[in-house]
Amino acid sequence: MHPAHQSLLLFAISGLLAGAGVLIEFVPLPVAYLPFAIALVLAPSLPHPRLAVQALVAGHVLWPALIGGWGLIQLGIHPLAAATGGVTMVMLVSAGVAWLGIGLSALLLAALPVFPANPLLVTGSILPGAGLWGLIALPFCVTLIEIQRGIGARSVLLLVLLILPRLILPWADYSARNESEVAAYEEIDISGDVALTELRHWARIMAHVEDGDHIILGENIFPHDDYAAIFWWCHMVRERRITAFIGVQGKTGLQGKTGLGEVWQFDTETCPEPQPVYRAALGIPMVNGGWWPQNTHVARVADAGAPVPEPHWLICFEAFSLWRWVDLELETSEQDKSRPVVILANDYWTAPFPTTLLRRKVTRQFAALFGVEVFHADRGRTVLKGALRLN
Repeated sequence: MHPAHQSLLLFAISGLLAGAGVLIEFVPLPVAYLPFAIALVLAPSLPHPRLAVQALVAGHVLWPALIGGWGLIQLGIHPLAAATGGVTMVMLVSAGVAWLGIGLSALLLAALPVFPANPLLVTGSILPGAGLWGLIALPFCVTLIEIQRGIGARSVLLLVLLILPRLILPWADYSARNESEVAAYEEIDISGDVALTELRHWARIMAHVEDGDHIILGENIFPHDDYAAIFWWCHMVRERRITAFIGVQGKTGLQGKTGLGEVWQFDTETCPEPQPVYRAALGIPMVNGGWWPQNTHVARVADAGAPVPEPHWLICFEAFSLWRWVDLELETSEQDKSRPVVILANDYWTAPFPTTLLRRKVTRQFAALFGVEVFHADRGRTVLKGALRLN
């Protein structure tokens, strides 16, 4: 087969597999990473192995580039700049993996705070419960497979990597493991609560809330200087005796850009001047953040006696960041494992791409890898309500 025809065929196969894993709800995320498995086992035996690997990786990276590029355009980045950046990313990453190998490339890509196409994102499915050691071990296991000469040896070692860890490692899937236990939060679907104004929409949300409840809303519900919104929510928490954690767009982002996301606590003690309990450490590069995480999150000690422990927070883009998840793992003690991770998001800027679905798929991987419970509060889609009353 002509090299160009081989590359186009492999690119198409990879793009279909990656698209299914990213876009289709019932297809698990690891399906999107099958092109890496094909590159690992089959590509070295093809007539033009490096071109084959490059085509397979490019078909996978195409989807993060498309979604990210479209989102940047929606947020005001010039379409030509977004398209150029996306094409450059696809070419550089695919060529780098073809020349350096999958294992070494995964380690090098881990140096980036956020890179949604890194094979390490599916470590939770391959080495469930392994934690940080899993992130260290997987690239070395992949490299061991890559250096094998025969397709048979590579295939056998890949099967061992996929099967053996599931037999000896714990599977940290809270949805299956804690069926008899009460989850920390109940997820309420509010996608049908459409209203002409924000106030009416919030009033409809409150219809799902009982007096004394503990609720969490999504990202950027209102800007930090919307005093009417602050007054409305403070009035509501006093009247209904609730505690509300609300995603607010902060005053400024990194380098004076659009404000980073924050989580504000509204209750009878903090109102009328609620303060942030968390500020995102990582924003969207060129939009509201730099290329590296900043130590901007607000230090806060949770009340150990609270019926519902205050969670670990992540906001939007941070949920895709390997760095932020590793940071959470390093900060979390064994006794702290009972604290769930709550992710606030607002995905209007990537519509019609299902970024909310993709984020949930990615975070299920991290939940399995680190053994934590994860919940999502998505603006306009879901609100979280504590399983236990605070008052």
